[in-house]
Amino acid sequence: MTLKQYILLSQMEYATTSFFPGFMGILYAWYNYGTFRLGFSILGLLTVVIFYLAIGIRDTYLDYDITDHKNTDSPQEVMVGKE
Repeated sequence: MTLKQYILLSQMEYATTSFFPGFMGILYAWYNYGTFRLGFSILGLLTVVIFYLAIGIRDTYLDYDITDHKNTDSPQEVMVGKE
């Protein structure tokens, strides 16, 4: 898989929306427990973003697979197989 295909599949431009819940969780933990650990915070943010990208890849592939078997266009724009 090339980098271009990965970016198309994961829809990285929308990955920024996954930062907000992770950041809010970090702020809540800091407020609730009174300590801030940078390493765990970065690890938590990376986990949230990687999970979001993995779900995006799966969703895009399933959209492609369903559209491919129906031989019709779905209402959603299919990213895979357009090249």
